[in-house]
Amino acid sequence: MDAQTFFELPLRFEKIIHVPSAFCDPESRSETVEDFIADLPEHPNHPLYATCPRLAHFAGWDEFPSFDQMCTALEGLNGFLVQAATPVMRPTKGTACHFSWGYFATAWIYGADFEAAATAAVEWAKARHERDLKPATEPAQAEG
Repeated sequence: MDAQTFFELPLRFEKIIHVPSAFCDPESRSETVEDFIADLPEHPNHPLYATCPRLAHFAGWDEFPSFDQMCTALEGLNGFLVQAATPVMRPTKGTACHFSWGYFATAWIYGADFEAAATAAVEWAKARHERDLKPATEPAQAEG
């Protein structure tokens, strides 16, 4: 995945977690890991659960899972969790749209390697833009 793809979408990574090193020691968990746990999506159809099904059972929990529960769920998993960000697209006239990095959406995405995480993030951003640009009369889908 090249920089041009990220620029043209636009898309960026806000946070990156290397799964094996971030979830190996409860005494050294980072703020980014705490943010990830607190940001787990509620909707079972969220892209995170499609890219990392072993986390899907956390969807809809009333409370955040503990660090130990997350370690158990991710035990033996290699790869990266990335928090992807893309501006929210606002349709204007015709096929034009307005966007700004002052108003953006984020989603956590998993990839077995960094390239897979980037590819999944690109797909998420494209789907997000498509949803943002749908006419207001069409029904909205679940967050993601």
